[in-house]
Amino acid sequence: MSEEKTTAYQATESERAIIGAILRGDILPRNIELTLEDFTDLICHEVFAVMQKLDAQNKTCDLVTVSDAMPNFDSTLLVDLLQSGMPSLVLCDQYVANVKAAGMRRALCKIAQQTVELSRNELTDPVKAAEEIRGQIDELAKNGPTQEIVSIPQMILNMHDYLFAEQKTDDSMHTGIGRLDGVLGGGIRGSKLCIIGARPSVGKSALGLFISTNAARSGKHVLYVSLEMDEAELYDRIIARFSGVPVDVIEARNFSDEQIQSVVAAYAEIGQIQLSISTQAQTPLQIRSLALRQRQETGIDMVVVDYLQLLRSGRKTNNRAEEVGEISRALKRLAMELKIPVIAMTQMNRQSEMGTGEGGRMPKMSESRESGTIEQDANQFLILHAPDIRTVPEPWQQMAESCQVNGWTFMLINVAKNRNGRKGILPIAFDAPHMNFFAFERDTQGG
Repeated sequence: MSEEKTTAYQATESERAIIGAILRGDILPRNIELTLEDFTDLICHEVFAVMQKLDAQNKTCDLVTVSDAMPNFDSTLLVDLLQSGMPSLVLCDQYVANVKAAGMRRALCKIAQQTVELSRNELTDPVKAAEEIRGQIDELAKNGPTQEIVSIPQMILNMHDYLFAEQKTDDSMHTGIGRLDGVLGGGIRGSKLCIIGARPSVGKSALGLFISTNAARSGKHVLYVSLEMDEAELYDRIIARFSGVPVDVIEARNFSDEQIQSVVAAYAEIGQIQLSISTQAQTPLQIRSLALRQRQETGIDMVVVDYLQLLRSGRKTNNRAEEVGEISRALKRLAMELKIPVIAMTQMNRQSEMGTGEGGRMPKMSESRESGTIEQDANQFLILHAPDIRTVPEPWQQMAESCQVNGWTFMLINVAKNRNGRKGILPIAFDAPHMNFFAFERDTQGG
């Protein structure tokens, strides 16, 4: 590589100016957004490493202190760096930007070389290779110097337009359970990660699909990612929801004439809804790629994932809990990036099953399987619980008995976390044969 090309990946003069300014006491190492790897000049790299250690010990980084900390270093080189200090602190941001830009070019060059090597290897899976490269580029862009900053006056103007616009668009996703929407402040809103947790076989997948089809039915564009069921299982449940024909009849394909007419009529409605299904996405990055593609082709209003612990992060981590934590954070970033709600199902751990009665106690947010960070990442956390009918509190006994008579399952939804909103426990009924949920006309417990 020629010297002219090499300089595009280095910002030596800016590096020296920054080190000189630190020696002069104009700035502190902790106050500049640079890491040791950003310094390519060998002298600057070595000096900055010492400066970082001194700064961490709350020691000054002047010429004498740094020189004492580097007894085998030529002090005349430090004097040269001191004289290279930037002429004005006004230029500090520019010098830092120069160094970071050079670092990004080096990183892009490395990614490009890796891309060429992967493309030439016939044993490489091109899809996985593209995802890996895309992930590296996304991570690089996230750490770049260009971040949008909004001033307080501009924020006030934006809020005024939002609050007092004559016609505000409703960006909330209605769950299809009216009283639940009421507790959530109108539904699940954009840029939020909503977690729905439950023990195995309680109905979290059914609830996720119910919310998805309800939103799609109202004209919203929904991406439903299932790692729990294949396409045939999902189609059977969607047909049951829309036709009113029990799902076991649909699975057995044992229809009466009347049921055939109901299924055919359901096809017409299902064909109109904006619901896309993927059973192949395995990582948050793959989900993001699908969501971006759908946004470009048809638009996208919500992503639903069933369920979180079945995903892989696609990156090497120290343990499974750390990996699940990375996955939940990635889904939250996706919600914020696309400004849409992302709903993820989560399975509760064995600890949540300890309790009295067949249904056990209500699980806690902290009992999400394999990770305790999911509750921290979630904007909203709903817990679906099917209690033993004998342990249902008195105010809900009549509802539970009604469910038993009708062949439904009495359930409780605990809105355990609702950032800046209400929380409470809501009694609902789950009509499993027809994949339907509905609430009773009774106030929730909580506030």
